[in-house]
Amino acid sequence: MAFNSTPKILVADDDALYRMIFEEALDKLGCAYKIVDGGSQAIMELIAAPNAFSCVVLDVFMDRLDGIETGHIIRRLNQDVPIIMITGDHRQETEDKARCVGINDFLRKPFTHEQIMESVSRALRAMPALGLAAGA
Repeated sequence: MAFNSTPKILVADDDALYRMIFEEALDKLGCAYKIVDGGSQAIMELIAAPNAFSCVVLDVFMDRLDGIETGHIIRRLNQDVPIIMITGDHRQETEDKARCVGINDFLRKPFTHEQIMESVSRALRAMPALGLAAGA
């Protein structure tokens, strides 16, 4: 896929396996990325570089600062950045809580590289300056 500019994705997940899965999928998609293992680190990245990321991916359940709390803080810092929430929890209540943050997409584990790539691509298309190049 071709992008007008290289998008940078911030991923926060405390599960090493899923961090690796995201790394592989984002490499295939041609995105730059920063992968951290918790919500606190994600917030520090966004405070240090408020406009550096084109999309944020958050695991719902992480130690110390979970994805829901992290998402609320991100929304106070940046109303426009797309957020994708991920979880292994299949309860509707969990998705409802995540959607209250104002997320763009919700993925349930396990998911494939293709599902990650589709979700991130949809989120990036919602950002006109970073969307897919014409004809891509």
